[in-house]
Amino acid sequence: MMRLMLVLIMSLLAAPALAGPGGPVVTGDPQAIAEVQAARQKFASARSWRSRMSLAGQPPLQVTEFVAPDRQHVRFVPGGPPGGMVRIGSDTWIYGPGSCMKTPGRTPSTGPDARESVQGPPDGTMEITKGNPETVEGTPTRTYNLAISSSSLQARQKMYVAIDSGYTRRLEMTAPQGTVLIDYFDYDTPITIDPPC
Repeated sequence: MMRLMLVLIMSLLAAPALAGPGGPVVTGDPQAIAEVQAARQKFASARSWRSRMSLAGQPPLQVTEFVAPDRQHVRFVPGGPPGGMVRIGSDTWIYGPGSCMKTPGRTPSTGPDARESVQGPPDGTMEITKGNPETVEGTPTRTYNLAISSSSLQARQKMYVAIDSGYTRRLEMTAPQGTVLIDYFDYDTPITIDPPC
């Protein structure tokens, strides 16, 4: 199940644009579409952020730090020995207890862009509607529901946007394999990402 969830996540993670050339057909509430696009553009312009990914009701699987334009630190935290991955430009390091290795190029598990924002599959559709206001860990948010459909993927996403800042606070992705939560925080705060070895 974990492997299927990671495949699902990677198929949903893409660049921050709502839809580009060859992207999905976007339908739904025009105001909701415009607000989601504005939130994604703001997210794309953030100089730094942190995120915490988990399966619904479970402890975090990973914590990610991002510093523009190309520094990313992913720490895996499922209760086992510490480990993770650092990417700086085209260089990638993988580390764990007692080991650290630099590998050439970008590892496939980082996805096409570190800014984890959903763009539907190019052969599909995405319908966007407004949801009800909700609070995420004390942060008042507006919510948006996205139904993503293609020949190879059926998924739902709920996007929570902080009312005070306009930044994405949470993404909730639901598919037959389960529900994944990604919480975003510490936008535009000083974060240092250096090679681990």
